Amino acid sequence: MEQQPSEHSEQELSTKEHILKVTHDFIMKTGFEAVTTRKIAALANVNIAMVNYYFGSKDKLLNETIKAILNSYKGCFAILDQTELPAKERLKRFLTDYAKTFQRYPDLLRQIVKHSSFPFESQFEFAHFVKTMGFPKILTVLQEITQEADSNKLIMTGMQIFGALLFPILMEPLISGIYHCPLPDIEQQVEEIMSKMSL
Repeated sequence: MEQQPSEHSEQELSTKEHILKVTHDFIMKTGFEAVTTRKIAALANVNIAMVNYYFGSKDKLLNETIKAILNSYKGCFAILDQTELPAKERLKRFLTDYAKTFQRYPDLLRQIVKHSSFPFESQFEFAHFVKTMGFPKILTVLQEITQEADSNKLIMTGMQIFGALLFPILMEPLISGIYHCPLPDIEQQVEEIMSKMSL
C-alpha cells in the first residue's frame, strides 16, 4: 500500500514554498541586495529560526529562489526545438521570451555580470546549462538560417545578438536617465536586431 504524505510534511512543504514565494516577490520589488533573513521572515510571518530551519542561511535561501527563476530561462530554450516552425521564427520567439524573462528580473542579470565567479550554485548550474545545451541550440538555428559553416562566425553572431538584446536591459536605468525616453518594446528590439544582422 502506498504511503500517503503526512499532514506534517505537507505543512512543511507549504511553509517552505511560502517563504520562497515571499522571497521571490521581494526580489521582484526591491532586488537582491535588499534581501535579509529578518525582512523575509517578517514578510512571511514566520520567525527567523524557521527560515534558517528550511534554508540554513540567507545565501541558501537566495540560491533556491534564483534556481526557481533560472528554470524559467531554461524553458525558453525549448522553443528552439520546435522544428515544425521556420528557423527564423523559432529564433525570434526564443529571443523575445528570453529577453522578456530578463526584463522581469533585471537585477538578476546585473547580479550575474557583477559576480562573474557565480557565488550561487544555481547560477553555476545555469551557466553550465547554457554552455552545454542552450547555446549549441542557438548556434544550430543560426546555422540553419545563415547556412554558415564556420562555427567561430556563428559563435560571434550569437554573442552579438545577445549583447545587442541584453545590454539595454542591463543599462536601462542609465539609458533612461541620459536620454529621458523609454526603450522600445522587446518585440521591436528583436525585429530591429534581426533586420540589422540580415537574419
